[in-house]
Amino acid sequence: MDMDKLSKWLSNSRIDPNDPANSELVYLLRPKGGGDKISAPDYFRLEQLQEEFNFSTDEELANDKRLQILELREKEVMEFRNMKMVPAFSHELSPDIFKEYNKRLDDEAKVKDTESDSHRAVVTRFMQRVREQVLERKRAAAHQKSLQDIIVEDSVPNIAAIVLNLGNVLAPRRPLRPRRKERKTVSGQNLQDREVKIMINITRAYNVPCRAVKDHQSGEGRTSASGEHKVRPFFEVMFQREKKTTSVAEGPNPSWNEELNLPFRAPNNDYSSTNLQTVNDSLYINLFDEHVTDVLQDDRQRGREVHRRLDKKWLGGIQIPFATLYSDGVIEGTFRLESPAVLLGYSREKAKKKTAEDSAASADNTHVSMFITVEPSLGMAPDLKETFESNESEELLNAAAKYMEQLEKSFPNRNFTTAAIDINGKTVFVTKYFKPLAPPPTVLELATDLKTQLENVARYVSLIPYISDSVTFPGMCDIWSTCDQFLQMLTGDEEEHAVLLTNYFLYLQQDAYLCVGTAIPEGITAYTLVKDGKDVWIWNAMKGEKYKSTDIFSPLKSIGCLINDKNIWGNIQKFNQPSRMTFDTNNAKAWKPFFTSSFPNPGLPTVQV
Repeated sequence: MDMDKLSKWLSNSRIDPNDPANSELVYLLRPKGGGDKISAPDYFRLEQLQEEFNFSTDEELANDKRLQILELREKEVMEFRNMKMVPAFSHELSPDIFKEYNKRLDDEAKVKDTESDSHRAVVTRFMQRVREQVLERKRAAAHQKSLQDIIVEDSVPNIAAIVLNLGNVLAPRRPLRPRRKERKTVSGQNLQDREVKIMINITRAYNVPCRAVKDHQSGEGRTSASGEHKVRPFFEVMFQREKKTTSVAEGPNPSWNEELNLPFRAPNNDYSSTNLQTVNDSLYINLFDEHVTDVLQDDRQRGREVHRRLDKKWLGGIQIPFATLYSDGVIEGTFRLESPAVLLGYSREKAKKKTAEDSAASADNTHVSMFITVEPSLGMAPDLKETFESNESEELLNAAAKYMEQLEKSFPNRNFTTAAIDINGKTVFVTKYFKPLAPPPTVLELATDLKTQLENVARYVSLIPYISDSVTFPGMCDIWSTCDQFLQMLTGDEEEHAVLLTNYFLYLQQDAYLCVGTAIPEGITAYTLVKDGKDVWIWNAMKGEKYKSTDIFSPLKSIGCLINDKNIWGNIQKFNQPSRMTFDTNNAKAWKPFFTSSFPNPGLPTVQV
């Protein structure tokens, strides 16, 4: 463009600079430096008046805390994705609002820069990749709205429901055997102005340790001569820094039947299912002994003054994650308390006669019967039916989908599985995870008999650190790694521990199965089941402990299916409690196999190496 000719044309044409139609041309060809000669700018802009409307610089926008929070919330960053109310001005924000976010970024940067701790770096990168997958699934779930999420209304009852309700009204009442009524679930949008609380009903405890009275002649601990057991137990429950205690009882088998209510506050007061699945709080239930000590030193004042000190000594406890309570809805039964191997100054009662209920309790453990629920009942998010890439045949995937549909339709509250997601995000048939694997030689050399070998192998597997999916990735993606990957990362969840223990038991020629069900406090979990003649043993791979299937105090509360390298068996019995089940997989009325004579096992290759 010839600027001299353009300048002459502009002076000869006598364009009115005040005319709005010529404003853009005059602004573009305005003189520079106060002279008469015009020159074109050395840049290109779509909007000529951009500079006049720039109220702040790019650096000021990048350093604005409020805009940073809005941007991080839009990206659904962990610390800000549930933040609803953002102040209108930056100076109203808390100065520590980015503290947790910056701390997490610094920890990730330190792991990446550290070369000496390579195992930790590998595990952290793997967990970061899993978190990204979980976040993608949450984003997909957030945009999948159902009619029940938008419109909340009672369903129109049909004739069958009316007849059933009339039958319940006319049913005979049994005051000595009451039944709990089924509660309606409440959606998150109706909980903003309602109080949500956790209800804990503690019924009784079994086999509480007693304070031992030292016998000066024999030097051994015993109970008091009068036969009165010196123990005053009481329970203390704590959730989100709120505490409640029961009354103080007497004796080693006390009874309370008391109800304790603890308030529950969701993060950012958001009671949606996606937000409730991220709650990492746990319910702590601890058993204490109230010990009264007389500290009055002058015996002459004993008749007029009372000076005592109350001490509480911890005897055991149990920790239940909120994710387990939220997924199960109701936790009811008798559970074992975790207690130290040695309680100094205490001994357990050794009664000559025990009732049928007490005889099942272990002599070295304390158990508590309780009922826990959330009031009102919180609705769970529907499972995401997403299809992942898979190397399995279409025939096998279609048969697995049909098999799962039949079982879930008949038993919607039981846990069944036919496929798992591997570390690469692909769907793998679960029987491929099983193969007889040899345990480390040093573990087997330490034992001479088979029973000790099994215990040593279970102990070895339990020493591997674990991360529970119900806490880290609640209700979302459940990734199964192979045993080789599990041993390389030295961390895994319940499935990795149980699969490794099952493969070790298969090598030792045991009739072992992976048992998928629910337990306390893990929630949905996996145990190892071993058939030994007429006896059936259930192994907790994370603790290295075993329980008999008839033990009513076993932490495993329900069984959905059994899996090994040959087949999958779904539980179609009336009951799913291990103590009320039969484990004869050849019984077609009790177990539904996946591979049958009409659809035999095609000989799937294993993923284990």
